[in-house]
Amino acid sequence: GPIAESDIAINAQGFNEGSYTAATSKEIRFTQTPKHLYAIALAWPDDNMVHIKALADGSEYHKGRIKSVELLGYGKVKFTRTADGLTVNLPADAKRSVAPVLRIKK
Repeated sequence: GPIAESDIAINAQGFNEGSYTAATSKEIRFTQTPKHLYAIALAWPDDNMVHIKALADGSEYHKGRIKSVELLGYGKVKFTRTADGLTVNLPADAKRSVAPVLRIKK
């Protein structure tokens, strides 16, 4: 995302505290298991759409097919994958008190 792509200054103690206080849904973090890739947006998007550039069709980060996408705590959600990225439609009635976590089946 924009914060991770920018140069984050480190203070005298070697920490970058405060750098992520303005994080938006464009900031995505990942973890994975052998079957799934988890994408965590650091905020809920105003338009209910999470766009993940790193998972574009043909991306070096995920060359295989994406079989399904689930919003944890909700269930399967609609998605499209193009050369611009993976776009996930979040349901308007989903709980917004936590950051959206997407389970992407590889």
